[in-house]
Amino acid sequence: MQLKRLSALARFDLRCFELPLTIVQSNNDEWVSGKSASFARRILKSPKIVELSESGHFWYSETDKEIIKEELAALMELTC
Repeated sequence: MQLKRLSALARFDLRCFELPLTIVQSNNDEWVSGKSASFARRILKSPKIVELSESGHFWYSETDKEIIKEELAALMELTC
């Protein structure tokens, strides 16, 4: 119950962020709903959403691992 409460508070607080946000969402995720990315699209100005077509929550295909590496490298270029 505490996790659900914190999640609800975090969703409200996300509206305050002005920074760029990148979300990496696995299409076959067993734990995180695809609705999370939809929620981000609704409340944030311009989130970057990267969809991993072959991966789940705990397992990543080699192709999707490369996508994640590229996204992290791009993020580090922006912030470092």
